[in-house]
Amino acid sequence: MSTPHKKQNFEAYADEKPFNFSTNPVWEDIVTELVKKSPVPASEMRVLDNGCGDGKLFPNLIRMGFSAALIDGIEVSKTRIERCHAIGFTNAQYLPLHEPLPYADNTFDLINYLEVIEHVPKNEIDFYLKEMARVLKPGGVAIVTTPNYPIKRVIDLYMAFAHKKWARLRDDPTHVTLYTHKSLAKRLAPFFGDVEIRPYKIGPFYKRIPSPYLLHKMVALCGKPIA
Repeated sequence: MSTPHKKQNFEAYADEKPFNFSTNPVWEDIVTELVKKSPVPASEMRVLDNGCGDGKLFPNLIRMGFSAALIDGIEVSKTRIERCHAIGFTNAQYLPLHEPLPYADNTFDLINYLEVIEHVPKNEIDFYLKEMARVLKPGGVAIVTTPNYPIKRVIDLYMAFAHKKWARLRDDPTHVTLYTHKSLAKRLAPFFGDVEIRPYKIGPFYKRIPSPYLLHKMVALCGKPIA
């Protein structure tokens, strides 16, 4: 059952689902790759964690050489922003739904939008993607991750019955827009000059048949061309 975005209780969800501080090694590899390709060192790159949650990326970015002063975060939950501030992520700020990003055009070298796009209704996502593209510098990259449906649900059922992880029988009710690798690329393409879809979490079936249809989770690297 889907919950309309405007009716989601983000504070209740923050209490129900706090985040740990582990990160996907694929994300770390991608960020390392982007830094190596960039003419700007990590310590001078402006970073936006769009949908920063409890700030899980912040200490990992610091460990990877980014400057705390140049990392910003945006979140729709005041509870989560308080958690960010508690770990020293003072540039994280609360932003209500449907508000433009409070930054000038071409501000950020790197934008993280991890596990967020599936929580936004289909008829609202273009606004948020347009805003990300606006604040991304030419030559910058936005990293977008999301589950790959319907294979995500097949994997959930497999994990429930094969490994007794019964909680997987119920999908996350806050996932209101479901993407395939094709629909994700199609949604992102109008706002970014270059979109590359990669595996983010391969799942048990992709190991046997490496087709993008069988990916568990996807990561899209969204580039903004240099004019």
